[in-house]
Amino acid sequence: MGIPTISGRGRYDGRLRPNIRGRLSRRKTRPPSDLRPIPKCTYDRRPVSSPPTLVLVNARSIRNKTATIRDFLTDQGADLVCITETWFQEGDEILLQEITSPGYVITHQMRSGRRGGGVAMLSRESFSLRAVPVVDISGTECVGLVWDSPESMAFLLVYRAPSAPADSLSQLLETVSEWSLRFPRLVVLGDFNVHADTDSCSAAAMDLVSTMETLGLLLCSTGPTHQAGHTLDLIFSAGIQVTQASILEVPWSDHCALRVRLEHAYPPGKGDEPIWARPRRLMKPSRFQNALKDLEPVSDSIDVQVDTWNIRLSNALGEIAPRRPLQPRRNRSPWFTEELRSMKREKRRLEGVWRELHDRASRSAYRAFMESYEHATIEAKRVYYASLIESASSRPAKLFKIIRSLTTVPTNPKSDDQAPSAEAFQSYFADKISLLRRDLPATTDTMRELETPWPVAGIERAVAVQLQQFLDDTAGLDPFQSGFHAGHGTETVLVSITDHLRRQLDRGGSVLLVLLDLTAAFDTVDHNLLTHRLAVAGVRGTALNWLASFLHNHGQRVERGGLVSERSPLHCGVPQGAILSPLLFNIYMQPLAQLVRDFGLECYQYADDTQFVLKMEGQPESVPDSFHQCLEAIIGWLRSSRLRVNPAKTEILWLGRPGSGDIQLPTLDGEVLRLSSLVKSLGVLLDPSLTMEAQVSAVTKTAFFHLRQARRLAPYLSTIWLQ
Repeated sequence: MGIPTISGRGRYDGRLRPNIRGRLSRRKTRPPSDLRPIPKCTYDRRPVSSPPTLVLVNARSIRNKTATIRDFLTDQGADLVCITETWFQEGDEILLQEITSPGYVITHQMRSGRRGGGVAMLSRESFSLRAVPVVDISGTECVGLVWDSPESMAFLLVYRAPSAPADSLSQLLETVSEWSLRFPRLVVLGDFNVHADTDSCSAAAMDLVSTMETLGLLLCSTGPTHQAGHTLDLIFSAGIQVTQASILEVPWSDHCALRVRLEHAYPPGKGDEPIWARPRRLMKPSRFQNALKDLEPVSDSIDVQVDTWNIRLSNALGEIAPRRPLQPRRNRSPWFTEELRSMKREKRRLEGVWRELHDRASRSAYRAFMESYEHATIEAKRVYYASLIESASSRPAKLFKIIRSLTTVPTNPKSDDQAPSAEAFQSYFADKISLLRRDLPATTDTMRELETPWPVAGIERAVAVQLQQFLDDTAGLDPFQSGFHAGHGTETVLVSITDHLRRQLDRGGSVLLVLLDLTAAFDTVDHNLLTHRLAVAGVRGTALNWLASFLHNHGQRVERGGLVSERSPLHCGVPQGAILSPLLFNIYMQPLAQLVRDFGLECYQYADDTQFVLKMEGQPESVPDSFHQCLEAIIGWLRSSRLRVNPAKTEILWLGRPGSGDIQLPTLDGEVLRLSSLVKSLGVLLDPSLTMEAQVSAVTKTAFFHLRQARRLAPYLSTIWLQ
């Protein structure tokens, strides 16, 4: 049914409107007989998304005009921005973060070995993109991206330096030929540094264009892209039409920017995930009282009663305050002040003057003001983040979150079309434990399917404190068993191990250090064996029953992409993330240390990291038989404890043995162990001579990385913080 409305030739039949001032009171309304229905609109009024747009620009270094280029890219609003000659260097993570406009992610390739060059591609973070590796080409930097969709579209961004070797062009064409076979819809673009001018095309440019045409890639006609009148920035396409090419002159580079439209369906986007929330204003106590007034006990079983009440409470909450999606709105540039906004308007005005006059004076005026704008932007960021850091100085978690936001580069998300679903993840983790325990002795006692609520974190913490105090009073844990135990941290273990190793080397002896690797140790703990070992440690009665109920009858679910898998029962393992789990695992592993010592070896344990040391007099050519017997005993104990060792990741370091002659290497679970020249013990690199050179080198490398980051963060930090 249409909407009734008035239709006619107009009040004055096409004549000029008379002066009605003072005669408004004499107006008459139209009679209902003059109304007629207007037909209802039948076309689809949903907004049609325009084809994606692309911008290509040679920045001639981003380092000294970050804010200006970022404003330019934001104003263009392109879906994909390709930048050549970025001049990025190692440790420029903060610059990468600053150039990335809100709502975009970046993929880049810097020039290695010397300054200059480099390419970067910025794309909308809502798109489903993935980076594709590109082979190294001498004198050329390349970056590749693919829009994953039923009709995949690939982009290859290239910057070929003027000093590139003569064969670099042929290497590039070989790469393009491979890409053209992989991706039928392909766009190759960038600064090739060949003169592809319409009137005077160079020989190299002619070879490039003709070879590209042979591969099915056509050159988009743009005209001169350099201030000297040459065409250096080129766009080739195959399987996709590139239209509406426009040249944008910019005063901050000697190249023009190219803006084109890609006649292709808009790529699938992930979009911003909504935040689901319940309106608290609707959660009135009186409404809950009315909804739950008929709630009565339904069973004598506490489990059934709790499940019933949980369902009733969830239903009442859904009726009283249903969840509603909220679209997140974030201020991605909170440091942008009104002063910067006015300076940005003035910069645009000066740019307009330059575009109109194109003389040296207007260009100089623009560049001078651009430098002032860059300095003002840096100062605004410094003031904002300095106050933010200062306010979070007493809250380390918030402080590190701020630092990460300043140093983390938003990168392209990987395509998740082939990623497993929540159910696949769930099946993998459930089957993994079964495969690990398949060859181990089976018992029917581990199969239980009862439901038990999870204890809250406060109760777990109270139990953990009491259990740890009991073990300390009764010496229930091995003195060399560390991890999640006060006074037994990582430093304590490392000092003890290195001290024993160095003492043995100083006496002229040699040492065999074995770093045992267990596969999914926390996930394969047998509940019945752990209950038995708790009883052996002295835990009795109600305490033991409570811990047994904590262990048994757990399940797991996997959440991914807003979907939750079905519940899968856990018949073994200690709950991941539970406060009690590390302490229970220490109790489970406690007998291993005494077993190793019975063979004359020393044992050190830190959670699931187990290391044992064999001291030997002199420099023997082979290990004693007791060592082989110890390994066999360890394998037997692990099997009886339903744990599995990974021989491929188990490492052996022989300290104090000169030369590298043939020796009889030990075996572990049927596989011959290999000697390592460098092992990592709890994060510290150890070599056969204990020189610590590798560790010092690694620490130095890490320290210099953080120093470079601190140098970039220096404007945001006070003098006290820098000291």
